Amino acid sequence: MNHPILRSKTVALSAVLASLLAASLTAQAADQVTLGYPQAIGVNNADIGYGIKLGLFAEENIEVKMVALEGSARMVPQIANGSITAAFVHPDYMLAALDKGDVPPVKYIYNWRRRSPYEITVLANSPFKSVADLKGGKKIGIGALTWANAPMIRAVAKDNGLRWGEDVQLVPIGTGPAAWKQLQTNSVQALAYYAAENEKIIASGLPMRRLDIGKYGSMFTNGILVSNATISNNPDLVRRLGRAIAKTTVACSANLEACVKGAWVLDPTLKPAPDKEADWVKQYLPLQRANYAHMLTFDAGEPPQLGRYPESGWDTHVAVMHEAGILRKKELPIKNIHTNEFVADFNKFDRQALESRSRSER
Repeated sequence: MNHPILRSKTVALSAVLASLLAASLTAQAADQVTLGYPQAIGVNNADIGYGIKLGLFAEENIEVKMVALEGSARMVPQIANGSITAAFVHPDYMLAALDKGDVPPVKYIYNWRRRSPYEITVLANSPFKSVADLKGGKKIGIGALTWANAPMIRAVAKDNGLRWGEDVQLVPIGTGPAAWKQLQTNSVQALAYYAAENEKIIASGLPMRRLDIGKYGSMFTNGILVSNATISNNPDLVRRLGRAIAKTTVACSANLEACVKGAWVLDPTLKPAPDKEADWVKQYLPLQRANYAHMLTFDAGEPPQLGRYPESGWDTHVAVMHEAGILRKKELPIKNIHTNEFVADFNKFDRQALESRSRSER
């Protein structure tokens, strides 16, 4: 017969072992999420690195890995076949597919880049005070004619009374110092770049001025796309991934200086020597500030919910692409390519506590 004390100790030990085993199994069960991005991984993704550093993905039992896949045409098929879990994808690709009636089995579940990063800029001392002033055969430089903002620029021009191809035209000039010089030499009179590139120009010592582009400045861009299979078979993963992204956005917004260092988590080769860290942060902080200028911006009357897609935003995208001749139809069944069903779950966390926690980071 077992002694009561020994039996008690055996039971207690079994409980401890069971607890340790359960903890071990839980740790091993973290979901492996591969997150695609349409450009090289770097400072533009610092927020994801910051979220990893703070353990925001781990809190949702997710181990995230970022991969660079050039363009939506490469990412969407890989989401559909399960090669990657999710990706940041511009809406134009999916709207074009919807217009053709050839929709991949994927959906947007999170409105990530809530406002367009694209701008129209001129030199600070330029005589052009508005887009309407760019008439008489003026040229707007753009990275490439395939850039996602090309249709938007045409719509902005039309709304400002400019005849496309006559009063104004787009000229592909690339990016970087050699391209910027074309503005200085008057080869182009304005630029159609994204905010981060404009911040690089300003940081180089070339003062710039942004022109008002009206309603088009509030168009959302990249959102998180997942497969319909993931939505159906693992909705809990969708909730946790979206919540981790929402937490990351809030944390980064609360401390941009610490957040920009998150790039070092994703690519350790970006981290400079200790005596150069302050200069590195000073160099790239404007880029991070530009990327995050509108991540927590909501229109009057719009629910302040991270990840939510406003239907009016989709309508604007369709109108712009139709006017540019990219879409044949003026109306599309948008519900086939996006859902807001997980938004409430994305926002279930203590925002104030997270902001306070982030501000303590260095």
